[in-house]
This record gives sequence, structure tokens and C-alpha cells, in this order.
Amino acid sequence: MLARLITGLITTLWFYFVLILYYIILKTISIFYYIYIKIKAITSKPGLIPLIFPFLAKNKWVERAKIIPDDRRIGNYVAISENTAVILVPREIVPQSPLPQSAVRIYIRKNNNWKLQTKLFVPETQFVAVDDDIILAANRSLVNKDEQNVPIYIFTRSNDTWSLPTQLILPQPSEINFNVATVALKADTAIFSVPRKVYVFRRQPDTNNWFYETELEKNGRTIAIDGNTIIVGQSKSAYVFVRDLATGNWSQQAELSPVADDEKSPTNVDICGNTAVVGRPGIQSRRGAVDVYERNPDTGDWSQRNRFFPSDVPWKVAYGFGGSVAINNNTIVVGASRKDIHDSMPMQLVKEKTAAYVIERNSQTGKWSQPIKLLPKDYKQVARGYAREVRIAGNKIIVTAPAWNSNFATDNVYIFERIDS
Repeated sequence: MLARLITGLITTLWFYFVLILYYIILKTISIFYYIYIKIKAITSKPGLIPLIFPFLAKNKWVERAKIIPDDRRIGNYVAISENTAVILVPREIVPQSPLPQSAVRIYIRKNNNWKLQTKLFVPETQFVAVDDDIILAANRSLVNKDEQNVPIYIFTRSNDTWSLPTQLILPQPSEINFNVATVALKADTAIFSVPRKVYVFRRQPDTNNWFYETELEKNGRTIAIDGNTIIVGQSKSAYVFVRDLATGNWSQQAELSPVADDEKSPTNVDICGNTAVVGRPGIQSRRGAVDVYERNPDTGDWSQRNRFFPSDVPWKVAYGFGGSVAINNNTIVVGASRKDIHDSMPMQLVKEKTAAYVIERNSQTGKWSQPIKLLPKDYKQVARGYAREVRIAGNKIIVTAPAWNSNFATDNVYIFERIDS
């Protein structure tokens, strides 16, 4: 009996010893690999130097604002359009109301400072988008079949005053129950996805009324629009749809699949002109990658031109690079987040401190730079959770930093501005 007890104890201790040793070996390898890639960057790949020394980058990004919404939790959505930033606060205290409501906080830029302009209260808002003087706010409220009203509201600004919202209405009652999954807005076109469909609405310029245009038969977990092109992200591929200017009809133009035989991963998408960016945070054992595709304007053909990895993160270390992506002209911004990756791998190393990255294209050569980190002044305090969501408009970037532990910290939002050197 005693011998069995001793044997069991020794077996248990040996198991934990091997487990700890395995962890130490993996940790040591990751540290040496981290040192190796930095030395390699300096000695053989000068293009990676700005990643390690951001102050050597050609264009400088300056932190213009840090917004803390009165110790309130922010939602997963922020948006920015030139001199207007929008932040969703799910539980805002409403004057003369017993219960908090969702609030869309609008900040405007004046003299390099960002100030709160007003708040728009929309029940249970979970998504926001902004483009110039238009804001779209939506919630996940269940739309029952046989209903036409969709819980999506559009506000319009005139002389710094926001109008009463316009609600989007389907042309005929829905045949199934559904929830809104995500939204996007650009100029006179608003889109939103529901299970198995993406609805497209368009504004009539002379009346400012919004009308149903079409629906795309795709299940979009992320969507984006620019001009007459829509991109829909799914579990592995992204799909591009274009509008025929003569007929107004939409049709699928391309499927953007990765060249490599990647494992299945959520895709996050954005588009600007003839360039599409697809974040794949789940590939390479959740290290993540970002693919850049370009369209030939003459033929309409798309091809993958670049794939970017977080060069400061060792291979097979979970990081979620590409958890959020955005593009404007020649600038891509990437956030690292594991928010959409729910599977787990035993004994996998995880890099907890995340970052935002900027990738810029040379307008003369068309070549893209290596990713350069975009960090706030107080990065050490917000590193865990930083860059969960990123957006870009012109020369401004907005980045969220949800608190890792809501009991001891608050959510933050940062706005950066590019200063050409």
C-alpha cells in the first residue's frame, strides 16, 4: 500500500516536472527567437528597423487625444471621419430616466483638440459607423418575421445639429427572424449583414430618403464598402461585389482566397479603391496575418500582392494579428486581438500585450512598408487589450483599448494623426 502511494506520488511529481520543463523550454525558445528576429532585422533587413525604432519611420504619427468616457465601458465599435469621431457607450446615464441607455458620443476636432459635441441616445445600440455628416447606429434586436422595420437608424448633421433619426425599412416583411450582425457606411450607401444576407440601402440625393436597393446572398461576419464596391468577409475567404453603374445591379466580382493553404480563420475586411485588406487572425496557430489584394482597374481581376506578419511575434505564439483592419488610400492600420478566436491549444504560448500597426504604400513605387507599431504614451498601462478595434480616415487613426480587468481600470480610446516628415 505504501509502495503504491510512493509510486503514485513520484509519477505525479514527474509529470509536473516534465510539464514545467516543457514550458520553460518553449519560453526560452520564444525569447531567443524574439532576439534573433530583431538582430536579423537590423543586420539584413533595414525595412524592419522602423518596427523596432518607430521614430525612424518616414511618416510620424502623433497621439492627439486620449478619451476616457467618464469611467464608462465602451462598446466594440468606434468610428472616425476626418474631424468627427464616434464612440459607442452601451450604458450611459440618461437625464430623467431610471435606466441607462446606449449612447453614441460624438467628438469633434478643433485646433488639434478633440471635444465632446453631443450624445445621441438609441436603445441597445451595438454598432456605429460615420461618414462626413451621416451617422449610422444599429442594435442586435431581434427582427421577427413578417416585420419590415430594421433596428438601424441614420442621423444627419446640418450646422452642427444632428437630425432626428431615420429608420431603415425593408421593402417587404422578412421571411425569417434575424439579428443584425454588423454594419458599414460610405457616402450614399449603407449596408448591414444578417444571417446569409447583406442588405444594401441607398440615399436619394434630392430628398435624403433612404431606400432598399438590393440584397447579397452572402453570410458576412465583417463587411465594408467604398464607392461601388462591397467586400464581405467569411470564415476563410472574402467576396467582392460591384455595382453596375448603368443598371444599378450588384454582382459578385471575385473571391479573395489566401494563396497559402491556411487553416480556417475568421476574416476581417476593409476596402479602398482598388485595394482590399483581409485580416486572418486565426492562421499560423493564431499568430495571425494580413493579406493585401489589388484589383486591375481595366480587367476587374484581383490578385494577392502582399502578406504581412507581426515580425516581433515568434511563430506559433497566439497573438491575433489582423483581428481588426482598416485602409485609407496608401495606409493600412492593423489591430491585434483574439476576440473572434475561441478555440484553444494546450500549452500554447500567448502574447498578452497587443499593438496597433501601420503599413504604408509608396505612392511612387507601389511597394508596401513593413508594419510599424503605433503605441500611445501610456502603452504599459493599456497593453493588454490595446488595439482591439482600429479605424482610419484620411490622416487620422482611432484605436480602442478596452480594460483587461474592468474592476481596476477603464476603457480608453486614442486618436492619432499623421505628420509627414
